[in-house]
Amino acid sequence: MSVWTAIFRAGTHTDSAGQTRAWTIADLDRAVASYDPARHAAPLVIGHPRADAPAWGWVGQLRREGDRLLARLDDVPEELKQAVAAGRYRHKSAAFYGDGGLRHVGLLGAAPPAVKGLGPVEFGGDDDWQEWAFGEGAEQTTEETMNELEEMKARLAQLEAKAQAAESKAAQAEAAAAQAEKDRRAAEAAHAEAQQKQAAKDREARFNELVAGGKCLPGEKDAALAIAAALEAGVELCFAEGGAVVRRPAEEAFWSLLASRPGSGLLGEFAQAPGSTESQAAPRADFAAKF
Repeated sequence: MSVWTAIFRAGTHTDSAGQTRAWTIADLDRAVASYDPARHAAPLVIGHPRADAPAWGWVGQLRREGDRLLARLDDVPEELKQAVAAGRYRHKSAAFYGDGGLRHVGLLGAAPPAVKGLGPVEFGGDDDWQEWAFGEGAEQTTEETMNELEEMKARLAQLEAKAQAAESKAAQAEAAAAQAEKDRRAAEAAHAEAQQKQAAKDREARFNELVAGGKCLPGEKDAALAIAAALEAGVELCFAEGGAVVRRPAEEAFWSLLASRPGSGLLGEFAQAPGSTESQAAPRADFAAKF
């Protein structure tokens, strides 16, 4: 989320070396017109580092409102926002090049501002720019700045470690859920396979009972079992029995139809007669095998 904030205002200001300069509205307008983030994006820094680093955000755009120069701060990390909200950095400063172009915006934790409504504002740079400090005690020592940077780096490392731990836990939970789903589907498949095998055994036993009762011939086995398996899907058939309509599963209706057939008596005719020898009964087995 971007934030607009006042970083400077027109007026006559004296730098830390005692040099005075008057800044006009036209100077502010030139700073706005010359600012191009694509050519040089001014960083948001802590204190006044000479190398303009590390960056804790960037100035995405400048604009003027009355006699004030405003900057739009982009990509500011949450830990810096929290530090500002906690009051660790109460003031802002702006550093300009000698031609009036914005170099960086700094955050300070120093004295009350001399320019009301903005906080202390400071201009700084290398050989081609001057340092301007407003408010007694506005400067921040290098040691203080480095200590604050180290503290913020440690906090950032802690936040990154927490984020990585959370991502790891989320990944582990997702993997566990995927494995559980895989195990569930495998168990369902194994159960379905076991049911199919048991159903096939039950059909074969049922058919053998019909053969024993003379209702079916052994040669009808393959066709009967295939038809029964095809009718397993739970389709119901309607029958008129005794003047009433009866609904019955298709497979059960098929088995009932086979059971209601009259006995063929073919196998019984070759049953071994009392007192007959084993060789006399042999033709019965040969005949049955043909069916």
